Amino acid sequence: MSEVFKAKSKETGRIVTYQSKDARDKAIKAGRSTQMQKKQTTKKSNIYKTPKIKVPKFKFTPPKFKLKKLTPTQTLKAAEKRRKEKEKARARTDRKPNMKNGVDVIRNKKDENYFFDEFWHKADEGNDIDKIEKDMKKQ
Repeated sequence: MSEVFKAKSKETGRIVTYQSKDARDKAIKAGRSTQMQKKQTTKKSNIYKTPKIKVPKFKFTPPKFKLKKLTPTQTLKAAEKRRKEKEKARARTDRKPNMKNGVDVIRNKKDENYFFDEFWHKADEGNDIDKIEKDMKKQ
């Protein structure tokens, strides 16, 4: 490849390449270009410039709330109360289903409490996965 001679254009500010040293020197004398320094490189223009938008800043203050500090006796009483509720929910008799269009419909407040007890209290017992898989295979 032949030798390349470069100079910076005064009009555009970009680097221009000349085929000969004489052509470059004539352009510099005519005032169309300036001589390049050693470490000067081409300026790459960014076509996809990100727009400068001021983003609003928000101050976040977390809500303040006070927790009741329970004494050890109060904690024991609360735990005992929860235990009694669970025992009561497990000891009650099963209700008769009220099926309408394949859905068990809640009739009254008593039925609603039954479902609440089923899901909140009986669900804490845990399940044996192996037993459930065996039952599923038998079906």
